[in-house]
Amino acid sequence: MPNNSFSAAPLAKSFATVNGKRMAYHEVGSGDPIIFLHGNPTSSYLWRNIIPHLSEHARCIAPDLIGHGASDKLDNKVPASYRLVEHREYLDGLLEQLDLGDKITFVIHDWGSALGFDWANRNRERVIGLAYMEAIVRPLTWDE
Repeated sequence: MPNNSFSAAPLAKSFATVNGKRMAYHEVGSGDPIIFLHGNPTSSYLWRNIIPHLSEHARCIAPDLIGHGASDKLDNKVPASYRLVEHREYLDGLLEQLDLGDKITFVIHDWGSALGFDWANRNRERVIGLAYMEAIVRPLTWDE
């Protein structure tokens, strides 16, 4: 049974090297993976009170996107360095290393939604679900 109290404790981190930079991620649980992608300017810490409720049922993975949290910063430290193309490159590299299988669920927020939708669109056969909040999407109709 998960602890129902809120936590201010930092998440335990693992690291993978992607394109010469360290990418931090929190991983707990086993089973089909749920990938949690945070928005700007947060980190995997955003998910600290959600993951304990799901880690008994799934492999929960919450990366710190490049330039955020405990992940390395890019050498060119101007905001324009952190475009979708750079984030995509680093996220792809990290997810390739994690042996995720073909039953992936994404929980995505804010800027992480653009990355999650993009990855899911390019890997449709591997994604079984998407949950999103405060997402970057075009308007949808009820028919869609």
